[in-house]
Amino acid sequence: MPALADLGPGRPGYDLVMRRGGWGVLVLLLLLCACGSDDDPSFEYPLDDTLTFHHLQAKGTHNSFHIAPEDPATEDWMYTHLPLDEQFGIQGVRQVELDLNIDPFEERFDVYHFIRVDEETTCALLTDCLRDMKRWSDANPAHHPIVAMLELKDGFDAAYQDRFFELLELEILSVWPIERIVTPDRIRGDDATIAEAVATRGWPSLGELRGGVLFLLLDDGDHRRVYTHEDTSLDGRLAFVTVDLGAPYAAVTKVDNPISGAAEIDAAVGAGMLIRTRIDRVGATGPEIDPERFDAALAGAAHFLSTDAPDTALPGGSPSRCNPVTAPAECTAEAIEDPAFVD
Repeated sequence: MPALADLGPGRPGYDLVMRRGGWGVLVLLLLLCACGSDDDPSFEYPLDDTLTFHHLQAKGTHNSFHIAPEDPATEDWMYTHLPLDEQFGIQGVRQVELDLNIDPFEERFDVYHFIRVDEETTCALLTDCLRDMKRWSDANPAHHPIVAMLELKDGFDAAYQDRFFELLELEILSVWPIERIVTPDRIRGDDATIAEAVATRGWPSLGELRGGVLFLLLDDGDHRRVYTHEDTSLDGRLAFVTVDLGAPYAAVTKVDNPISGAAEIDAAVGAGMLIRTRIDRVGATGPEIDPERFDAALAGAAHFLSTDAPDTALPGGSPSRCNPVTAPAECTAEAIEDPAFVD
């Protein structure tokens, strides 16, 4: 179980927890965040001090909670994903995406695509989804860091903005302990900005981040403006945000088309950023792998290749692989994540 110091003054989430009920709430959260076994991990990666988060290429899913409706309004919705822990364990997925819809009466986040017309989901609440992810992670601490993209579906409400993000971070902390979250403050360290940190020092080693998760907010409007303290920083926040190259908090972004966006991907990766791209097209029976996009992504520098057809494996992956652009020559797929250590 994490020590009290791990949620002490200056750590992400501390202030909001104390505002909502003081040490009693804080201790309750720590109990809820207790990790699985206290046994030492039974794995060893010889390159864990050499390889970093920037050196891998992994598979992701889009709308990772989605279950196809009985009468889909469009071919875009004709796909059904496995529960999140099964995506990790069976399909080798390491990046997921969740659509968040706030329930202001229950003060919680529900997970679904569109109300009534496309709302079937494998995990109805954000906390359900987070527990599915953490259950697999607890059982497989040798995994490389996973990414959870959170798409904010609700319109911006200025009167509710502070409570909105307070609730979001409380829900995350109620499931994932702070020391297993790759936070913006952790990446920035002593540098002036996150962008400077990833461009100069780079990302931490895989050895530092195994068993962890990075949260990423998908929003380029008022939600992002408020979360980034009026477009200045992510100080004290739990999640990163998608942003173009050049922002002081630029560290992670998405470029949906790996063909037309190749130059954008190269520039962002050259600045140390992590990139998610898409490799799908919509066919007559629903989303499917687009061979041209897939080939372009496999040859490119993007780190997470997102699809609604995740049964397709990354060639040479175990399940993830060395990034063909950023990884050093000594990298192997087993050094990124060895299937002997991960179920």
